[in-house]
Amino acid sequence: MPELAVSKKECEEFARDHLRACAVELLVWQNTRLRPEGALRQLELQCASWAGDHGALDAAEAVVVRESLRRASRG
Repeated sequence: MPELAVSKKECEEFARDHLRACAVELLVWQNTRLRPEGALRQLELQCASWAGDHGALDAAEAVVVRESLRRASRG
């Protein structure tokens, strides 16, 4: 179980470090259903280690949204 927490934490750190790119790519995905190769896809691959292949995109989206809200709430 601790390995999953570490992997999820690494995903959160990746999203924080690449938040703008992930957010832009997420908006492209939501508006066009096209997923560009980039930070969001890389995050999705990382999330697959704990969310599974079928849940990886949803997990990546949730991480990006959560990190965006955290950043916005800080000011």
